[in-house]
Amino acid sequence: MVLPITLNTSKQKTSESLMLAYAAGDALAFTQLYNLHKAPLFRYLLRQGFPSSRADELFQEIWLKVINSRQRYQQTAKFQTWLYTIARNHLIDEYRRKGIDEFTEYVDELTEDQSNDSTETIIDKERSKTDIINHVRRLPFEQRQAFLLKYDAGMNNEDIANITGTNQETAKSRVRYALNYIRKQMGGGS
Repeated sequence: MVLPITLNTSKQKTSESLMLAYAAGDALAFTQLYNLHKAPLFRYLLRQGFPSSRADELFQEIWLKVINSRQRYQQTAKFQTWLYTIARNHLIDEYRRKGIDEFTEYVDELTEDQSNDSTETIIDKERSKTDIINHVRRLPFEQRQAFLLKYDAGMNNEDIANITGTNQETAKSRVRYALNYIRKQMGGGS
């Protein structure tokens, strides 16, 4: 008789426990943490309107801040909230340093597996993605941040409020205003 194999999910580490392990000197924990959060964080930076080369530099700078802050890390919130708070503050510093509210350059590598789509479908999808990204770029900073945290990083209103230093209703409103603006610009009304 063969017994079914079940995975013990209690042994799976959370991002918070990985960060605590890294703070205690476990380099492998950092590698796991980095692998979990690198793609969403990089996407978040790209969609701010930075060229990919500058987004990559900011990405590295943010991870360096994580590394340098590891000894001070305390599990008072989700790791993702802590990480995106660092990222958002770094972006604000970048905008202040440049003296502009948003960047006008934008390079987006829209690379997805589209091998089964017709050429017309691929073109339509690319146009739609580009339109949405351009509309997101035009949002006021606070709305853009809330929108990207919600739809790119998958955060809830409470996390967005914690990251942006507001309350949940304000976070919810910013997401709603951003979504309404994008829908209106895409011809979907409000």
